[in-house]
Amino acid sequence: MKKSIVFGMAGAAVGLFASLSQANASINLILNPTFNTSDFTDWSVTGASAAVVPSAGTGFSNAAQFGDTIDTVSQTVSTVAGDTYDVSYYFKITNTSQSPDNSFDVTFGGQTLGSGTDSFFPNYAELIEPVTASGPSSTIDFTGTSSGGNIFVSNVVVTDEGVVPEPSTVAVLSIAGVGLAGLILSRRRQRSHTY
Repeated sequence: MKKSIVFGMAGAAVGLFASLSQANASINLILNPTFNTSDFTDWSVTGASAAVVPSAGTGFSNAAQFGDTIDTVSQTVSTVAGDTYDVSYYFKITNTSQSPDNSFDVTFGGQTLGSGTDSFFPNYAELIEPVTASGPSSTIDFTGTSSGGNIFVSNVVVTDEGVVPEPSTVAVLSIAGVGLAGLILSRRRQRSHTY
């Protein structure tokens, strides 16, 4: 019985650590990630032909559409240098026969996540990429051009995964939890024998 209490407390300590990490990871840093305001609220836009259009995909009904000029849709978020961020978004490119050719580039904090010319994704595809931040802020940039308006992006998510602990760190936390539980049980025993 006492062993199960000790290991239960150790498991709870590790579980709490994991829960805190997951809670931190679940917060999307991007504002208006699915363009549901029907415009570019919270986003910066350069170029003349980007637009928000109805375009249904997984978890969204609007998307940013790139037109026949070179358009960039971007947003800057606060980051912690050295933390790993998961960057994900949905995109589709429905036609490669337009002139000029379709082109689509994605960067986060100056690091290229995706780049393509004459790519073809007739249905929405999700790209997920881990990126390590190098400063106190990072900008996600979507740059595209398509004379037929055939490039769409939506459901942009950036989450802070923090500094992922090494397995040895988790082991140390487990041992510390067991030691703490043992100390608590030892003190309880001492109190029960004191009259």
